[in-house]
Amino acid sequence: MTGKWTPAAIVWAGLFSALHWWWAVGGRSGLGASTSAADAALETPWFAAYNLGVALASAALAVWLWRTRPERRADTIGARSRLNWALVTVAVLLVARGGVGVCLMLFDVLRGEGDHSSLLLVAIEPYFLLGGLILGFTWRTRHRWPAGAPLGT
Repeated sequence: MTGKWTPAAIVWAGLFSALHWWWAVGGRSGLGASTSAADAALETPWFAAYNLGVALASAALAVWLWRTRPERRADTIGARSRLNWALVTVAVLLVARGGVGVCLMLFDVLRGEGDHSSLLLVAIEPYFLLGGLILGFTWRTRHRWPAGAPLGT
């Protein structure tokens, strides 16, 4: 069992956590012309709570990945199976979220609509998709299937 994608997943989760922490405390730099939309979102308490929750969950995932990395033999089978479940779940959610976001962004570009003045805003959707793929690859390289077992057992 190798974990060649584990370092990438740790870095991705750490950056994802940092971005959401930034937004949870009111950070808006890099949003371009969309700062008014960010200001309106930041006025609602759930937006800060959501971003804080995502920041904490992403940081926890990065720590969990670090503590259960394949070269460290101290992890238990139970911890590994819970991490595998979490990786698959989060990967599917991120690929779905990122895929829909990228498609909507492309439709806006094709119609000549939308605010694409900020590199940060353009990068957000693919970053979700990238994270889902990285976490999926991380799961795949960490998950050991018994010989002859059906996929996903």
